[in-house]
Amino acid sequence: MIEFSTIDNNSILSSVQSVLSGKRLVLSNYYGVNNEDACEIYLGNDSVAIRKREFDFYRIFLLTADLEEANWLLQNLGDDRYIINIPSKKPITGWNRLLNESGFEPIGIYNRYYNTNLKIRKSACGDFATMKDLESVDRILKTNFSLYTDHLPTQKQLTTMIDNNQVLVSKDEAGEVKGTLIYTLHGKKCYFNIWIDFSGKGLFLLYKAYNIAVEQGIQYVYFWVNSTNTDVIRLHQMMGTQPDGLVDYSFMKRMS
Repeated sequence: MIEFSTIDNNSILSSVQSVLSGKRLVLSNYYGVNNEDACEIYLGNDSVAIRKREFDFYRIFLLTADLEEANWLLQNLGDDRYIINIPSKKPITGWNRLLNESGFEPIGIYNRYYNTNLKIRKSACGDFATMKDLESVDRILKTNFSLYTDHLPTQKQLTTMIDNNQVLVSKDEAGEVKGTLIYTLHGKKCYFNIWIDFSGKGLFLLYKAYNIAVEQGIQYVYFWVNSTNTDVIRLHQMMGTQPDGLVDYSFMKRMS
């Protein structure tokens, strides 16, 4: 089993360069990590693996100039649960071969969509969540989404999002949370982290989020959708969204 070492996230790139500088990179799924993420690193001869803890598993990133070493590395991760994501606009033939040989199996495919046709739509649904809603929102997310493929926020992250007015909720007449939409603003762009609703007003909750984006001067909204969720895809397309061609393939290492 390979041994990972804790690393300051600001040092990740320099560590990668120390191993791979001047070498031809064959495969990489590293797209950066947030500074608050606690990461560990393994430095091989021609490969670098970075992992970060999420719930009961590790999400792993790999950069390699040697497929044989990469195969050995992935086979010797140990008994923990590992998830790897491969975002790509091209076929991932090389990744499929490597991951299959090293004991990973596909568990999900998500497509990224975007919308630049933003306008105000009438909606009386959607209030900002308060801390009283934290447990209900967290329960809805963990009951209806996958920890492994849907990139769910931790309770700590969800608390911050609620404090920042990033979490919209819909409630029934008794005040019970029935739906939520979480979003993140990035300059002139808005990312819809997650959307689900059992109140029968889900489309109006989506309208509310779009209205907030327009009021904030947002020009571009984007989000990921499970490729098998055809009903949700159809709703988004009715509002002018389009796929941008980027696909996120998720794989899980088979447990021994």
